[in-house]
Amino acid sequence: MLLSAALIVRNEAENLARCLPPLASFADDIVVVDTGSDDETRAVARSAGARVFEFQWSDDYAAARNEALRHCRGEWVLSVDADEIYRPCPREELSSILGSPSTVAGSTWFRIRDGFTPYRRVRLFRNHPLIRFAGIIHENVLAGLDRYRERYGGDAGDSPLFADHVGYDGDQREKNLRNLPILLRCAEQEPGKVIVWCHLANVYASLGEAEKADGAWRRAVAVTGRCNGRPSLYDSVAYLGLIEWQLSRDEDAQPLVSEARDLFPGNLHLLWYEGRLLMRQGSYREATARFEELLAARRREDFLERYGNPADDWDHWFGYDERLFHVLSFESLATCHFRLGRYAESLRFLDLAARREPARGIELRKCLCRNLLQVAGAGTR
Repeated sequence: MLLSAALIVRNEAENLARCLPPLASFADDIVVVDTGSDDETRAVARSAGARVFEFQWSDDYAAARNEALRHCRGEWVLSVDADEIYRPCPREELSSILGSPSTVAGSTWFRIRDGFTPYRRVRLFRNHPLIRFAGIIHENVLAGLDRYRERYGGDAGDSPLFADHVGYDGDQREKNLRNLPILLRCAEQEPGKVIVWCHLANVYASLGEAEKADGAWRRAVAVTGRCNGRPSLYDSVAYLGLIEWQLSRDEDAQPLVSEARDLFPGNLHLLWYEGRLLMRQGSYREATARFEELLAARRREDFLERYGNPADDWDHWFGYDERLFHVLSFESLATCHFRLGRYAESLRFLDLAARREPARGIELRKCLCRNLLQVAGAGTR
């Protein structure tokens, strides 16, 4: 048996009905470990052909995932979450990576949410005792992969598998309340784990705990791993979160944006923030250059390779909001050109924005008309 898909679940009947059928197009074996469901989760899983096992939840995601690995029969394992929907993939398209004796792991395409650029994450790996999950939350097998490579060698490959994540749809309160104590315990055990502080900040913000959210964002930035001379992409997530938090509270985000731009010069989201701050300062000509650079970046054929997938990382990380590369930049450029007195250019970018989001087209054009009338009125005084 070549490939096992492994899931841990709890009360995921609705998601499993969408998640499991596509897996059958390329997986030989589907293992579902249930951690205490009281809905139809187990029945749905069995009806889709999965082998179902039960495991007592212990507030430890790695422990549950390793239990799933214990039941996998395949030579390879694909780790799957119930709120991920893999696109069907012909088995023959996986043969190059699964049949390679020198490959120990494979990346898969992952779209964090609708409207974001995909990036690659290592979810596919050999079924071997050295490769196990670590971390009570935000668990991964990266340390296990390193252990395997130290003993046997091997490298990572790229698979054609593509998953769309749908887990951010709907109310997240129950999930946040469940994860909060685990995150706090993890932060105590692994205080340098940046993604945990980012997650804590988001949970606190969603629960209305503004002061704690602020502290968690600042801690995330403070513990970023810069001592090795090469900041990780996780570090940029911390900066982006705190910048967005500061802007939402009308705080001065300029120092943090400048620091982040020095650390992560290739991060396009920071380019967007820099352009917005320049607009706030009235530096419209300089801001225009930033938004034009965003539009140019999206047109590059090697966009994902250049900005989303560093080849020297096990786990490639970064998905951008697609709107940065069209409607948001179009609207900002329309404003910049208007303020610079370039009304024809302003109208052109406004039309481009309206085409991308027709529902807002009338509103955008009304806004431009009001601005033009104000200019005309000022000119007659």
